[in-house]
Amino acid sequence: MVILMRTLLSLILLIISFSSYADFNKNKIAILDFQVQGSGFDVKDMGQIVAEWLTTDFVKAGRFEIVERRMLKQILEEQQLMEIGVVDQEKVIKLGKLLGVEAIITGSIIKFPGAMEVNTRIINIERASIIAADNIQGNNTAELRPLVQKMALKIMHNFPLEGYIVRRNSNDKHVTIDLGSSAGVMQGMEFIVYKEGEVIRHPKTGEVLDVRHLELGKIRIAEVREKIANGTILYEKPSQAIKYGHLVKSAVPSTTPLVSTPYTPKQNPVRDSAISTIRLYVDTKPIQAKVRILNIIPKYYAGIALKPGKYHLELSAPHYIKKYQWITLTKEQTEKHISITLQASSSSTYRTKTSKADRNTSISTLPVDLTQKLKKFQGNNFAERVYAAKYIQKHYINYPVVQDIAKNQLLKNYKKDQLHRHQLKALLYACNILGLSGNKIFIPVLEKVAKEATYTKLRRYAAKNAKRLMN
Repeated sequence: MVILMRTLLSLILLIISFSSYADFNKNKIAILDFQVQGSGFDVKDMGQIVAEWLTTDFVKAGRFEIVERRMLKQILEEQQLMEIGVVDQEKVIKLGKLLGVEAIITGSIIKFPGAMEVNTRIINIERASIIAADNIQGNNTAELRPLVQKMALKIMHNFPLEGYIVRRNSNDKHVTIDLGSSAGVMQGMEFIVYKEGEVIRHPKTGEVLDVRHLELGKIRIAEVREKIANGTILYEKPSQAIKYGHLVKSAVPSTTPLVSTPYTPKQNPVRDSAISTIRLYVDTKPIQAKVRILNIIPKYYAGIALKPGKYHLELSAPHYIKKYQWITLTKEQTEKHISITLQASSSSTYRTKTSKADRNTSISTLPVDLTQKLKKFQGNNFAERVYAAKYIQKHYINYPVVQDIAKNQLLKNYKKDQLHRHQLKALLYACNILGLSGNKIFIPVLEKVAKEATYTKLRRYAAKNAKRLMN
């Protein structure tokens, strides 16, 4: 009898243990072959290759269940859905229900003369709608792999990991969360810590419309086990200490970040991927300050992997004076932590919109090569204007002064009846600069050009970039 009771007890503990392990459900998704539009690709079946790359990146993340591509192909053939397009949403949803997935990722690769664009959409099967869309742009097929890797990082933002603080040591800044390697947590990941606040209800039906989230701080993972992970508190609000039971949500995608290199052609022409990288952490006061790295395209996040070189930082926050600072990363470093404090602006001088002086970014602080290209971009030599515009689009689109000059060039020339072919091409690059800036303030400008420009090609480019900013 005693042996039987012990056996039953062991069995119950095993079931409880397995149930606990199974609490985390991986996001089940399917990735379709990308449509290929345009000509001049160096490799055939580029759409299938991009889908394979995305699949690999998602599997490496460890927290996604991906439909095996042979099974996906078989179902496509059986259901006669081989010609599914990124715009045929009904067929995609039908396929998603057959596969039993949460979401389907689909998209296209568009080849332009001297440029390439990758567009991606995430279709939620339960909601029967597109929940996210994004695009990235490069110059040629050789850049496609890192572009896809960057896109994978963006997509994963839509599938954050969520859990709880399960332990907080009272005498230090070490915490434990209830997510581990089985959930896809990796060393170096960061999590926002928050708690639920005010519940917003409908006045008539009583339905819960939303629950406010109060951010308390951020942690970085240092050690990962199967079911838990230990981390260190990066910061926490003085009046709201992080403690047991608080919620956490991943702040950085859990795949290897795209390594970014600043453009400094004379001092740093090296493109060897084997060069060691440095992780950059910028601690700001106030903590909600926005950090941008102006001389690279990828957006900053804590721990971004960068190659040795010089980087131009921009820090901004409401009611604070915008600050610019150059930093240098050397190959001897593995991590660089810097602290930057912004100066509060007085209520009499503070403006909600960026001032003209701010947008000029202190011309004297601009890189020498950028200053030269800006002069040519506005000069009378149309061939030099095209070269300068292309150069600026590739390396310096994040500078506010660049965006303003591109806008002014567009508004000055878009209605002219006769434009030299180089002059027109420079305006096409100006559209791209505004569209890739991510600044929605330029949507009205691009829409105006899309409606009123004399040249059809210019209208088309303006419309495409206005749409890019709206997504």
